[in-house]
Amino acid sequence: NGLSAISGMVAFVIGTILNFIIIIPFLILSNRFGWKSPLDLSFKLIGRPFGYIITAIIFTILLLTASSTVTLFEGFLSETLFQNSPAVIIIALLIFASAYGAYLGI
Repeated sequence: NGLSAISGMVAFVIGTILNFIIIIPFLILSNRFGWKSPLDLSFKLIGRPFGYIITAIIFTILLLTASSTVTLFEGFLSETLFQNSPAVIIIALLIFASAYGAYLGI
């Protein structure tokens, strides 16, 4: 379908522009305060209560992004490679491999 390809390209361009817009404040803050994490900067700049709120927002965004990525990758694997495997097994293996890679610092 030609419409889905065009909408996919438009979504990619919009997403790339939004990523650059989101990165700009982090680059400005990192140049001003050193390379600290956004969580450390939120506690330092806006105080403890709002720092917890920013931390909760960032945690929620990252959790939703990770869930979406695992779901998409599980759909790909279950349709192409592991057609007879239950989705729960594939998701558990993906999460385990991701956690192990994070533990190793990969």
